[in-house]
Amino acid sequence: INAEYGRLIIKSAMAIPAIKIENCPNFLNSRYQSLISSFEKKFNRKAEFIARSPGRVNLIGEHIDYSGFGVVPISIEQDISILFSLIENPNFQLQLANTNELDFNFKTFEFNINSNNFFDPNQIQIERFQNEWTNYFLCALKGLLIDIKIVKPQSLLCLIDGNIPPAAGLSSSSALVCASAVAIVTANKLDLSLLQIADICMRAERFVGTQGGGMDQSISLMGQQDRAMMIEFYPKLNLTPMELPTSSVFIIANSEISSNKCVINSETGVNQFNVRVLECKFASKIIAKRLLINNNNKSDKEIWFNINNLRQLLEFCKDYNFLDKELNQIEILEKMIEIVKQLFNESIFTKQQIINQLDMNDEEFQTTFMREEVKNQNFFKLKDRAIHVYSETLRVSKFYQIACQSNLTIEEKIEKLGQLMNESHESCKINYECSCNELDQLVEFFRNNGAIGARLTGAGWGGCCVAMFSIEKWNVFKQSFNNLNLNYFKTQPAQGATIF
Repeated sequence: INAEYGRLIIKSAMAIPAIKIENCPNFLNSRYQSLISSFEKKFNRKAEFIARSPGRVNLIGEHIDYSGFGVVPISIEQDISILFSLIENPNFQLQLANTNELDFNFKTFEFNINSNNFFDPNQIQIERFQNEWTNYFLCALKGLLIDIKIVKPQSLLCLIDGNIPPAAGLSSSSALVCASAVAIVTANKLDLSLLQIADICMRAERFVGTQGGGMDQSISLMGQQDRAMMIEFYPKLNLTPMELPTSSVFIIANSEISSNKCVINSETGVNQFNVRVLECKFASKIIAKRLLINNNNKSDKEIWFNINNLRQLLEFCKDYNFLDKELNQIEILEKMIEIVKQLFNESIFTKQQIINQLDMNDEEFQTTFMREEVKNQNFFKLKDRAIHVYSETLRVSKFYQIACQSNLTIEEKIEKLGQLMNESHESCKINYECSCNELDQLVEFFRNNGAIGARLTGAGWGGCCVAMFSIEKWNVFKQSFNNLNLNYFKTQPAQGATIF
């Protein structure tokens, strides 16, 4: 128990839960029996383990984890499961099969072990922004082998199965990275906690190109049944289980618009996810510079240029007394929104204006910031992006406080939480521009049919929305949903990663 806040914090030493296959949850039983037979048919031997890591739904806190701020997701029943068996090989071999053989081809990877019996992780080549399913397994492998020096990694036969809708904003890719890491850690008998694995997976997934935060990996590995998680990243990774109102129901609906954040748009040549990361980075540096200039008519580039996200900017404002030390968390975030609005008169910055603001020449700027997937972006909306990040963080803080308040009725909690979800979607739509017409229509449909709150979930630009109902309203409206051509499912918080 964290005495200062009275919160239950996930212990960093928490290991991967291990469960005998005969004790697996009922909803997995028939699927796993079928997969065990498929593995034996494919490889002519029995599977020894199953590594499972679920998808997630983010209830609130969109596009703020990579700026260093907390989020409130749940892990869901849908998952990626990897059946695997250990094999002997003079080198290091991986055989990766997928139950969906039509879309995902069988692949074998063989890596050399040098004369000193040492494996060099640089042998693992992952081409950025190539939507190749095996890359996510290789991400986990490379990340683990960079952090943990393994003399000769264990060779594996793997059969991979998933029932998370792909490109739907439910973190199927992160679940694959995490399940792969759980399999590799188990096979090589590595002494790593779930927290350590989450940290490695967060960094490892960036090998495919997206510069995301740590929410997806953390909740997939450490989610808890019947609990949402308040996940905080500063000053270090902390997970706080939190109860949701007992009569709340969460519905996930798919817009059917593909939302793959690891894709460069074929028309613009730009990856919008990484553009948003860059816009937040630019905003944090330029605001810090302008605060220093306004304060003493000069700017120290060594100070402001090293601020890389909006969380670091907030801490800078505390350290340099731009924030009153007596302010509470809510007041601090309100003040940061005020600072953003005061210091940004510009709605849009051109690339040249950003270069000038950062006191750089064109070559320095291109080399430092403009990677292949963002080099064609010519304008940046720093003010709107920063306002979204701080206002969304404010909504997360209020969401957590409301969920924990004992003086509110369940109905009052649901109403207040739903309103915050609605506000979140509007900010994603207007300030962060990560929604789309189909998502907006889906959100509006749910709000008009009994949902207390509805918002996009995941990176956006397609994918899914999450809607919260009271159980009473859900029972009234669910029959009408069944008569529509609507791709949806009901979910509740489920257990995180497990080894069977």
